[in-house]
Amino acid sequence: MQVKTWKGTNKINYNNFDIIFTMIHLPKPPQTQALSSKTFSPPPLDGSLTLPELCDWHLQHSPEHPFFIYPRQDGELQTITWAHAARAILTGARLVRKIMGWRRGMTGTAPVVAMLSASGESH
Repeated sequence: MQVKTWKGTNKINYNNFDIIFTMIHLPKPPQTQALSSKTFSPPPLDGSLTLPELCDWHLQHSPEHPFFIYPRQDGELQTITWAHAARAILTGARLVRKIMGWRRGMTGTAPVVAMLSASGESH
């Protein structure tokens, strides 16, 4: 994957998506999580991975680790694993790309996409 500098930001093409981003380097946090987990491998947090690459990291290294756990209406807990979440995120990105009419090689201003998700009882 080639990273290009563009107007003070970075630009990469990832799975046919042009992603423009600014890297913010944070100090390395102490590793307190995943010390005893059999399903989670912590990714490098040194700024070397983009958000899509972090998603791929977890798909490859922590596929069975819970991404999100929530109670269903019947009271049972539903677990979404990183494998399920990563595939759903990529599917969602493809759907947005299709709806927005994105084509490989497009230039100009990228469309702005926002998502809103309802939570709680009154949705």
